[in-house]
Amino acid sequence: MMKTEDGQQARSVVSSAPATLAARDLLALWGPVLAWMAAIFYVSSVNTWTVGEGPPLYHVMRKAGHIFEYAVLALLAGRALAGTWHRHHQHMLTRPMLVRVWWAGVALCAVYALTDEVHQAFVPRREFHLTDILIDTLSATAALGIWYIVRARTASPAAVAQARAWSWSRRRHRHRHRDGNGSEPQPRRPSEQ
Repeated sequence: MMKTEDGQQARSVVSSAPATLAARDLLALWGPVLAWMAAIFYVSSVNTWTVGEGPPLYHVMRKAGHIFEYAVLALLAGRALAGTWHRHHQHMLTRPMLVRVWWAGVALCAVYALTDEVHQAFVPRREFHLTDILIDTLSATAALGIWYIVRARTASPAAVAQARAWSWSRRRHRHRHRDGNGSEPQPRRPSEQ
């Protein structure tokens, strides 16, 4: 903060710095993700859900529960990641950004699935199952894949054009700084090398 002539504080604004998210925005984006993770943790803590062998339908329902839990977690994580990056970088969501959201969302869900199974290993009458991690990760992958397809189709042509222009200006900026004198670097002829 800087002080003005009349003694009041003035904020200095740097236009090239990314915008910061308010706590309210972070809570709105990431609160549902954390709440859903807490719900998954609670369900994993209940030790009567996997007691005994049952009919095949019982096992199918248990695995369907995994699919539902992690599909919802993936969609919430995708929403939070896209919203955070969109607000932080202050430009429209583009397909490359949606791909990053997909990868990061799947990675987040896979890591949480692993920690959930490790947690279950310490709950009485619960066990660690690699197949559950695989099911959880695949359901997150499918849910975010469908989310990506829907979002990529609705991405406006203006957003795509804006992303291309931004990418092109970044490339030109990098080349200028590599050359040192502000002009575009010229290719050398084989005789000059």
